[in-house]
Amino acid sequence: MSSLDNLLVDEEIQVLSNTETNPKKPGWKAMPYILGNETVERLANFGIQTNFMVYLLREYNMNQVLAANILNTWSAVSNVLPVVGGFVSDAYLGKFLTISIASFASFTGMVIVTLTSWVPQFHPSPCSLEQQQHGVCEGSLHAVFPLPLTNLI
Repeated sequence: MSSLDNLLVDEEIQVLSNTETNPKKPGWKAMPYILGNETVERLANFGIQTNFMVYLLREYNMNQVLAANILNTWSAVSNVLPVVGGFVSDAYLGKFLTISIASFASFTGMVIVTLTSWVPQFHPSPCSLEQQQHGVCEGSLHAVFPLPLTNLI
């Protein structure tokens, strides 16, 4: 037998003799926590998303096309990132660390959106009726406009 055959036989013997899996991994015991976390996070996301259009139109004086584009981008990103998170989880970080990081980022983004609605200094100046009629309302170009978009993280 060649040395490669000996290595393969040795590995096969090790695999057959060690049938017990890693006892440190929680397996299905952790599934209710993961499902609960994802359910609450999705409910919060849908709750914010339904009101975000009105918020962008009224508070940031945006036109409907720009607000709709932002919401569609947000929806696309939030539906594609779980695939990326699954890859990162499986290949590098593990499920619990990945879920913890993603949940913290989502929570931070929601807190920032909430703060932008509570703190008046984070709002652009309101447009007068005359500015709205002439289309010169620049509320959405305000310096704090990126703050609510950090929820996309």
